[in-house]
Amino acid sequence: MSRMIWKNTMIGQRPFLVLSLFVVGGLGLFASLGSAGSQAVPSPEVAPPPRPDPVAEWIDQEGSFDYAAAVNALLGRSVTPQTNAVVLIWQALGPTPEGGNPQPAEYFAHLGCPRPQASNEDFIKLYRYAGVVLRLPERATEQLYDQLFLLAAIPWKDKEAPELADWLRRNEKALERLQQAAERPHYFNPAYKLCDDGTTISLRDNLLPHIQALREAALAFSLRAMNKLGNGDTAGAWQDILTAYRLSRHLAQGMWIIEGLVGVALETGILFKTTKAFLEHAALPPRQLAECLRQLRALPEPDWITHRGVIVEMAAVLDHLQHKAPKNYAEAIKGMQASFNRPFPPLPRQLEEVPITVEGWVTLQRELITRYLRWGDYLRQHGNKPYDPTALEALRPDPKVLEELGREIEREIAAWKKEEGQDAARAWRLQEMTGRYAGMTLFFMSSDFLPKFHKTHLRRKQCGELLQAAIALELYRCEQGRYPRQLQELAGKYLPEVPLDRFRNQPLVYQVSPEMVLVYSVGPNGRDDAARSYLDDPNEREADDLVVRWRPRLKP
Repeated sequence: MSRMIWKNTMIGQRPFLVLSLFVVGGLGLFASLGSAGSQAVPSPEVAPPPRPDPVAEWIDQEGSFDYAAAVNALLGRSVTPQTNAVVLIWQALGPTPEGGNPQPAEYFAHLGCPRPQASNEDFIKLYRYAGVVLRLPERATEQLYDQLFLLAAIPWKDKEAPELADWLRRNEKALERLQQAAERPHYFNPAYKLCDDGTTISLRDNLLPHIQALREAALAFSLRAMNKLGNGDTAGAWQDILTAYRLSRHLAQGMWIIEGLVGVALETGILFKTTKAFLEHAALPPRQLAECLRQLRALPEPDWITHRGVIVEMAAVLDHLQHKAPKNYAEAIKGMQASFNRPFPPLPRQLEEVPITVEGWVTLQRELITRYLRWGDYLRQHGNKPYDPTALEALRPDPKVLEELGREIEREIAAWKKEEGQDAARAWRLQEMTGRYAGMTLFFMSSDFLPKFHKTHLRRKQCGELLQAAIALELYRCEQGRYPRQLQELAGKYLPEVPLDRFRNQPLVYQVSPEMVLVYSVGPNGRDDAARSYLDDPNEREADDLVVRWRPRLKP
């Protein structure tokens, strides 16, 4: 189920359900669950020194931890309703952008704003416009979507697509509000625990009904940009493109994994095409080219892996355990293996049948949260050993480094298993190892996710660098009367530094001919596909080069 998120990120009309790709890490955490209440109490001689407990305020007497309040307190720090883009996003989308029930009152309390009221100025998704206004059958609606994706990447006029032009006009007020939202500095979409009917839910059951509508609104800005370009309004077209970028970057900053994926997919998909079309057809003078380059470089960079998403994904795993705590370790491992069909390195036999007590659960919560989650300034300075190397390695250009980290974890786990013992001192040591084992296993079991998400963000960064290189090449051509012989000639005056191909750590491919200027990266597969890509041709299933090409303004 968790893997489906990769295939279905950009399709479907139902509200998104937060699915934790890290939930397989619960295997290791269940192991720690079994040990936390089972070990002999250590004698005073071997008791560990007291440690600060920065999260005790969120644990009640039953050992239940309010993860929604905790992640909101950490990630919503310094965010106000006046600086939060999500407040205006809801005002633009209305209370039920996907139909069904609105978000609960607690959600809007965390936002610090009232639940929006339905209005005839709310954003209308294209499928609803096609069904309610145009009364189109399903096949005709699909064709309208096909036309949207086509015209979001080429200049067009109203008479070429009157239905889409009318759809944009009906959404003018909503798009105006979303443009204001895009300019706000923060994007904080809070977690909630209490539903309106009085039931409580875990983090992974939080709904995100605004994601699809916000994604479609970003597409509407791209579509409108190409319409403005087709009518000669280059300044208006560029502003719509920038708004779409800001919305996608907001999503990429979101605390939920699906927000990050949709934001990145928007930028590397349709926005990449829209921006290339703008640069090819706008024929901007040098001053405007330089301003476009400056504005692209000034867009905020998402810090998803190291500061936001991983925190929530780990918290979602722990919260899931909290809602499905088994009686003992043996029950836990049996249920989890059946659910996820993943291999799991077993813990010592003496832990398998030990019951999980309330005291043990409280101990586990405090131990895991204080040691293995990035929770406040204390955790950034102490502990967090499983998290820090993994997150840092995931940001390096070479994903193979992360694979080696996984092998190191396996070797360390194997070494720990040799230290089993029965006496109190060794039992306490085993409990300490079990806690560390849980944290390391959480990341080891999610190692298939981190390289994929790492490559996704590399792809986004590479697309942006290719567009910046293309603008710099045109600036060079305007001033020098020719295109440079090598990209390196752009360094200094036109770009602070010339970007490399992030997927093989070599120079980007750069070619100039009388027919075409070409700059490209080999893409995530690491193979040069001769400037072919499924982004440009759906028949190219294996080719994934990231390509910018345009007709030269003069002969080389």
